[in-house]
Amino acid sequence: MDLDVFIRTYGYSALFGVMVIEQFVPPMPGEPVLLGAGALAGTGHLRLWFAAALALAGTVVGDLVWYEIGRRGGHLRADAYETIACSWLSLTTLIGLLLNAVFGWWWADPLAALAIIPLVVREGLEGLRGECHDSN
Repeated sequence: MDLDVFIRTYGYSALFGVMVIEQFVPPMPGEPVLLGAGALAGTGHLRLWFAAALALAGTVVGDLVWYEIGRRGGHLRADAYETIACSWLSLTTLIGLLLNAVFGWWWADPLAALAIIPLVVREGLEGLRGECHDSN
């Protein structure tokens, strides 16, 4: 099945599903699906912001599953912390872009980037020190 036909047939659910699966199947890149969804949004077949939100949600869901696996497994803690930091980065990027697009607040995206710095620095320092967030 051709990528265009796949996205047109399954729409938003295909976009979300591919982004979740991409987190578990390393050789499966999500970028071609994102490009296809962007092209279809440009022609009016998909809504750009809804497609972007679902792509982000799919990535975050996959990342959170890996984070939980790493948190419980112990040996994957560094990857788990990196994954959760990437999820927060994705979320703040989307919020900044949406505020810019909806309200014209050009400063929202850089402000969102600055807001994530303390979390990333804290997670990085804790990772270097070998500290973890055990719930046990």
